[in-house]
Amino acid sequence: DTRQSKRLFPLFSAGGILGTVLGGLLTQPLARWLHSENLLLVWAGTLFIAFLLSRAIIGRSVIAIGSSSRTKQPSIFVEMQRGYKFVRQSSIMQWVSYSAILFSVCYFSLALPFSRGATTQFPDADQLAGFLGLFQSITTIVALIASLFFANRLFARFGIMPMLLLFPIIYFVGFGILSLSAPFTILVSVRFMQMMWMQGIAGTAWQALFNVVPFEQRDQVRTFISGVPEQAGTFIAGLILVVGEQALNPQQLYLIGLAAAALLVYILWRASRAYANALVEALRAGQPQMFISEEEPFGGFHTDAATVSAAIKGMNDLDKT
Repeated sequence: DTRQSKRLFPLFSAGGILGTVLGGLLTQPLARWLHSENLLLVWAGTLFIAFLLSRAIIGRSVIAIGSSSRTKQPSIFVEMQRGYKFVRQSSIMQWVSYSAILFSVCYFSLALPFSRGATTQFPDADQLAGFLGLFQSITTIVALIASLFFANRLFARFGIMPMLLLFPIIYFVGFGILSLSAPFTILVSVRFMQMMWMQGIAGTAWQALFNVVPFEQRDQVRTFISGVPEQAGTFIAGLILVVGEQALNPQQLYLIGLAAAALLVYILWRASRAYANALVEALRAGQPQMFISEEEPFGGFHTDAATVSAAIKGMNDLDKT
């Protein structure tokens, strides 16, 4: 039931995080032992074990569903269309859509130069695999610590939107530094801050934004934003990097990322202004509880500062209708 799932799902997520950490730590010794090309065999083996475990969970029984109880589920395109209609009418979700495009542009504008820099720094494939595995493991550990011990306190003290707004500021500062000087150590440091904040703080804040959307339309809006704006941003980033690699030097590419990050800061600042109004509208629509307030494993959500101020504003509003 719902109460059990609230306690079980964080444990499942913790298992995934633990697997990421262990996989990262084991990559380096495995690469030295088996060589990097044979890591694909390890990957295939773990996937096969996961398949066997999944089969054990599902079992061999097949639940027969009568034809009278079957209901036709709408296609993903219909769901995306419904999500688009809601986004078109919602100020906050319009800004979220714009930010999704630029988040993808900023992400790949940093991820691909980082991959190229790591390849240049570690020309040996085994050493490269070991470095990337260790980097991923350390980043995940720090992000987990930030998520468990700092995220709730930051959300309660400052609110969801300010913590999300810090993410493009990290991009902006990082691209600004890299456009001036881009040694590999600085590139690694910027990448580490970006990944740590994204996994530990910003990812949670991003998902919390959708709580202002009515429950029955929330998944549709998520489907649209993930399927259209985010993918459009990925395409734009790839196009910029492919063309830029032929005509621009790395510093000029970082300047493009800097401009995208600056625009993203502005868009999220506008989104933060629309967020309070969206909370008030949700309260008036009979959706008084934006976040889970009961104690949960891994902290759950504490009271959000922006939610409290929006509730007070709504209660003091002279328009009681």
